[in-house]
Amino acid sequence: MILSQKIKDFRIKSGMSQEALAAKSGVSLRTIQRIENNETSPRGDTLKRISSALGISTEDFINVDKKKDKNYLVLLGLSPLSFLVFPLFGIIAPLLMWLFKRNDLRNVNKIGKIVMDFQISLIILILVIYALIIVFLILGVSFNLLSTNTTLFTWQSFYLIAILFYVYNTISILFNSLRIKKGSSLIYFPSFKILT
Repeated sequence: MILSQKIKDFRIKSGMSQEALAAKSGVSLRTIQRIENNETSPRGDTLKRISSALGISTEDFINVDKKKDKNYLVLLGLSPLSFLVFPLFGIIAPLLMWLFKRNDLRNVNKIGKIVMDFQISLIILILVIYALIIVFLILGVSFNLLSTNTTLFTWQSFYLIAILFYVYNTISILFNSLRIKKGSSLIYFPSFKILT
């Protein structure tokens, strides 16, 4: 479906005449007519004003032809579980799923970026924690607990952090995949804005 037809369809669905759309958007009636007759294509500010008057986002005009596949979105949300096989797969699997379908299916681009931000954030966080543990081990940082000198971090800290990381990541992935299935907004923490 071409953009002019999409605009016309959205206008008719909203129950507006061309005159009403022109008045509400601030775009001239002649321009609205030319757009709907496919004599011209709206760009930039004109498209924003028309979409705002119709109560939709400009992305809705672009994404209206994209299919909605909730199963693919759920699989995209679950794909980071591949980190259980090999840690880097937790980034590679969602990255590939996102890249292959981001322009074909509705919401894949948005959800893919959110999932990738979370996975990258976790990797950064765990690398920082491991670096701190190594520094503390090299410096021999200890604390005084009940008059005994106890080492603050041991090599076992690595294993404990890894186990906690795996458990937390698994729970976050499963929780958010259920939210994708329900159509709810995603809740990932920590999540640095890297791709979004």
